[in-house]
Amino acid sequence: MSMVRILYAGFWLSTNPYPSRNSDSDSTTILFLIQSICKSLKVLILKSQVLLNSPSSVHLPNLEILYLQKIKYKNDDSVRRILVGCPVLDQLHVVRSRTDNVTTSRISHLTLDWFVMENRVQDPNFKLHVNAPSLQYCYLRDQNLKNYLLDNATNVVEANIGDLFERGEQDENDNYGHSIYQLLRALPNVATLTLRNK
Repeated sequence: MSMVRILYAGFWLSTNPYPSRNSDSDSTTILFLIQSICKSLKVLILKSQVLLNSPSSVHLPNLEILYLQKIKYKNDDSVRRILVGCPVLDQLHVVRSRTDNVTTSRISHLTLDWFVMENRVQDPNFKLHVNAPSLQYCYLRDQNLKNYLLDNATNVVEANIGDLFERGEQDENDNYGHSIYQLLRALPNVATLTLRNK
């Protein structure tokens, strides 16, 4: 398996909402096995409600494309640990689930060029902070974008921002329009901008 280029891991370790005592070690083992066996891996797709507990050291030196689809994370730091171990990552696609166990998602990466966040979860407290100076393509889908922050996004040339007008109920004092304005201000050099409500 040393020459594997694309790995699709769609699995379901447990349908039990109360994971077993061994689930943390099992989920850590998954990433450990992937990085140990597949040094040449370029595309990794992790999909399902598996609990992803990133080991303290992740090393996927050739990984360029990462899909995290409806994963349950050990904590907010799980994604950061994966990204640190992917020095040439180019594309990141995240699809949230209701049980992903994330309150703040910090996406910080020097080489990331393409980023997608699909969030269909009604969670007014969820926060996203993206710091990716090489980012050129940014796609955000969320019904509540007020807690989204883009830093170093001056290289973004194409942005697609959706679900702007389908957000859940907001507090009367919530300045949602100002939040969207601040988000768009972070994209001063965007050439193609798509705003949609679905």
